[in-house]
Amino acid sequence: MMNYNKIVFLILLSLISVHLEAQNNSDHLEPVSGIFGDYDFAFDYHTKIRKVLLKDLSDSPDLRFITLPSFSPEYVLDLNYDKKKEEIYLIFRVCKSKIWYNKNWEKIKVLEYKKKIDKEQYDLIMPLFQNALNGTRYAEEETIGFDGTDYYFIVFDNGIKAGKIWTPNEKSKMGRLVEIGNELIKFTRNKVKFDKNLKDKIELLNKELN
Repeated sequence: MMNYNKIVFLILLSLISVHLEAQNNSDHLEPVSGIFGDYDFAFDYHTKIRKVLLKDLSDSPDLRFITLPSFSPEYVLDLNYDKKKEEIYLIFRVCKSKIWYNKNWEKIKVLEYKKKIDKEQYDLIMPLFQNALNGTRYAEEETIGFDGTDYYFIVFDNGIKAGKIWTPNEKSKMGRLVEIGNELIKFTRNKVKFDKNLKDKIELLNKELN
């Protein structure tokens, strides 16, 4: 009879294989399930995200990038273009504690940062995420994971387009998309500049996705 330690080892090995397969298959986003496609626990969690993290944000930002880590607080980046006022803003929000499995989720505080950008920067950012979402398709194999991070990308462009990726390989196209999203968050928080290096990353990935 196979001993307990060997069984545990084989289970872990299979999970690692699935995890690596998921990471290597990271050159496109996958469709986001609607209300009828969500598991009950996911629907409950996503509802709490909307009520806490997304509270009072626009229902239709030009771009939304939501990050749901396994072990740290959730956060979101919005890009809004107010054409009447001719003002464009990046808005970053992060929960002070994690919503997932938090009995006091309704009392969680949210920090907000806001950064005005120009039209040239907007015109550089938007096509990248639009092209990434235009390439959304179902994965050939189901992605299974017990830790990691879920990334959601939403564009409001002639209707809602939404895609997601789970813990992509850093060097893959979607891994680089996540990296750019995180760079834009740092920019919104005044941690980095919107410099030539960031522009080059955006232009190169956009060219590859187009």
